[in-house]
Amino acid sequence: MKRIFLFFIFWQGISYACLGARPLSMGGAFVAVSSDVHSTYWNPAGLADVKKPQVTGMRTLNNRDIINYQEWFAGAFRVGEETGMGACYVHAINRTGFKNLFTDDEWAVLSFGGYGQGMLSKTAFGFNIRRYSSSLQKGTLYIGGATWVNMGKKDTAIGIDIGILHKLNKDLTLGLLIQDVNEPSIKFERVVIDNYEYDLKFTHPLNIRPGIAWKPDDKSIISMDIYNLDFNDVYDEEDWDQTSIRIGFERWIRPYLAIRGGLYGRSFHTLGIGFKSKYKGSNIEIDYGLMETGGCSFHLLSATIKY
Repeated sequence: MKRIFLFFIFWQGISYACLGARPLSMGGAFVAVSSDVHSTYWNPAGLADVKKPQVTGMRTLNNRDIINYQEWFAGAFRVGEETGMGACYVHAINRTGFKNLFTDDEWAVLSFGGYGQGMLSKTAFGFNIRRYSSSLQKGTLYIGGATWVNMGKKDTAIGIDIGILHKLNKDLTLGLLIQDVNEPSIKFERVVIDNYEYDLKFTHPLNIRPGIAWKPDDKSIISMDIYNLDFNDVYDEEDWDQTSIRIGFERWIRPYLAIRGGLYGRSFHTLGIGFKSKYKGSNIEIDYGLMETGGCSFHLLSATIKY
């Protein structure tokens, strides 16, 4: 006999990687650093500092079966005296935490950011409107690879993010990203698993992410974020959505060469390098990021053009 019920569960991403090789290699501590096209994911308030059109793209190079973010493409441009706008596309694979189910996700994001007036002239505000499009997968995940099969179930949802950046002075910036303020849900009806029928609902939970960035000089950045701030949370390495601290640094050792490193929570160590050059009046940057944990490594490559 079939049993049908509504199953509520918090969304659990496989947080092996972030978007963009530069933010990744800084340990994902980028909420207060973001001030360019990367703001379309990290903190939309940073679009207020976009001066000229910018585009970027990222691809995960290896272990794609077990990493969540596969590709990311974004663009940003100025639309007012102190206002910027951007858009991005994300392809990700996420686990649900129920019956070896995954979702193959495509996100389309529209972003806005701008500075306030008067007493808020040093504070930028921004927001994202994100359309989740999810396809349900049945599979298994293991180090070294994964297998899954499309179950033919799809749904969409709209998520909203709010971002704030405040410049205490020219060297110190505070940031805040509140993801999925409205806690959007994806629903799949009449899913048959092991001869039982389920109605499933997966919710993207509210994620509060404060950050701070310090620039001791024009060539260096030291940053720290708190991922999923929850004072009632207890860190658990088996739960990737647990509250964790992320720390990163960046140093331009030459005008064209940067080195980066960070701690992505307790479990991951990150390293990276960046190369910068000019071509026909445009700034071109190639960034490589490495994330390593327990002998398993992930390599990302990004290219960014600022016109």
